[in-house]
Amino acid sequence: MSAQGRIPERSAGLAECSVEHPSWCDRGLCTASGEAVIGEAHRSAPTFVGTEGAGRLRASMSLSQAHAPWPTITYARLHLAGLDVGFGTVSGDAALTAEQAADLGDGLLHLAGLALESDR
Repeated sequence: MSAQGRIPERSAGLAECSVEHPSWCDRGLCTASGEAVIGEAHRSAPTFVGTEGAGRLRASMSLSQAHAPWPTITYARLHLAGLDVGFGTVSGDAALTAEQAADLGDGLLHLAGLALESDR
C-alpha cells in the first residue's frame, strides 16, 4: 500500500491534526479538537419531525463525521421514536451513508407522491 493510502499510526490514542469544520458543523455540538481523540466528531444541529394522531411518530435527523487525521465519511443519523411494536412503543437509531439516506428519502418521496395522487 502506498504511503498516501495508509492510515497514519497513532501513539497513545492521540494524533495531532488540524480542525477543518464542514459547513454543516454546529460548533456547540462539535467535539473535534486538534488532538483527534477517538470518539470526537463533527455534528450538525438536529432537525425534528413529528406526526400527530394515533401513530405519534417522532424523528430527529442530523449529520456526523468522525474527526481523524485521515479522511472519514459523513453519516446521516436518524432517530425514530414512537414506533408501535406489539402493545408498546420503541425507539431506534440508524447511521446511514449519504447514499443510503438519499435512497431512503427518494423512496419516501415516491410513496408520498403516489399517496397524494391517489387521495385527490
